[in-house]
Parts: sequence; C-alpha cells; structure tokens
Amino acid sequence: SMFVHALREEVLNVPGADPQELVRMDDAACMERLKHSPHPITRDLARRVYARNLYKRALYVGSDRVNAAALQQDLGPARERELATAIAETANIPEEEVLVDIPPLPRALSMEVRVRNSHAMVDIEAVSPLISTLNDTRRQQWRLGVYTTQPNREMVESAAIEVLRVKRATKQDKLVVT
Repeated sequence: SMFVHALREEVLNVPGADPQELVRMDDAACMERLKHSPHPITRDLARRVYARNLYKRALYVGSDRVNAAALQQDLGPARERELATAIAETANIPEEEVLVDIPPLPRALSMEVRVRNSHAMVDIEAVSPLISTLNDTRRQQWRLGVYTTQPNREMVESAAIEVLRVKRATKQDKLVVT
C-alpha cells in the first residue's frame, strides 16, 4: 500500500527514523510525521494518501496468468520493491511511482471434523465438497496488483506484463450457430 511504502521510505532514508516509534504512534500523529518528512518521496506519498489522490491500478491478474508460486519465493516488501524498480525502469519512470502488491497464496482450509459415513469415521472433506470448493474459490480470488499514477497506467501495465511475464488473457468467443 502507499502508506506502507511511505513508512518504508521514511525508515530507510531518514537518519534516526525509528520504526518502533512509528508503530507506537496513532494514525494522525504518524500521518503528520510522514507529511512533514525531510524525505521528498515520503512527503509525496503521505500527501497523496491524505488527499485520497491514490495510485491507480495498472495491472490486476490472478494466478492463472502469472507464475504465482515463483513470485511467492522470498515474498516480502523487499521483493515487491525489486519488482517495482524493474517495472519502473522498463517503463522509464521514477521507481517510487510504481507499487507492486503480491499477497501470500491462501492456505488450504481444513475443518478437522470427523463424521460417521455408513461404516466408519471419516474426515468431512471425504463426504462433502464444501471445503474443497471454498479452497478452490479462495485460490481463484488471489490477485497480484501493480499500481501507479494515472498518467503512467498504460506504460506501467505494458512494463509489468513484460517484467512479470504475464500470460495473455484467454478470449472465449461465442460459437455462431447457423
């Protein structure tokens, strides 16, 4: 998120910035601190969040179009910033104008409930498709997002598709019945 990115920029670029102090602050105090930061990127991000001038979605794709498992390796803010930097360089824009959000893949739900099925006690998953359906739905709802400023959306989308090796969306046309 833009707020998390602003906090990261503050901690990494302002001498003496204490992450523990920022965590202990309430929302208003933290935003004031970021809005008046000596670091221009932090100030800009905080101002945008405060004014609701948020980055716009350039790319939003599911695991069917990216290698989600590979993106999960070394997942964290540092990896997201590496990808954002690569996308920004490809789009030829400042790296602070690109955010990448890679949420963790959802873990499988398990009820750990046993039920009697005719002759034996079995896991509920063996007799009901509900749990596997919920797990499938959660996996299908996973999305990777790339965000940027409004004027850069198209350039960043193209760059993100290239850097992240996004597969083209499948198009299903209707059959013409004659």
